[in-house]
Amino acid sequence: MEEERGANRGRGRGRNSGAPRASNSEHKRAVRISKTLSYLLRHGALKEGLHMSSSGWVEVTYLGLCKHC
Repeated sequence: MEEERGANRGRGRGRNSGAPRASNSEHKRAVRISKTLSYLLRHGALKEGLHMSSSGWVEVTYLGLCKHC
């Protein structure tokens, strides 16, 4: 076990270490999409006219029809 840990020293330990980084514009777009989805699914589904089931679910296909997405 100790040998395995030693073999990984010097390499990134965070999420997606070794993966290519997104450009600044790609990152900004991903953040915007994330924030929009969070808003819609937490607070704004009914305000934005998305159909929500009685158990609180919104179909993914409806998200594509949203003016913010």
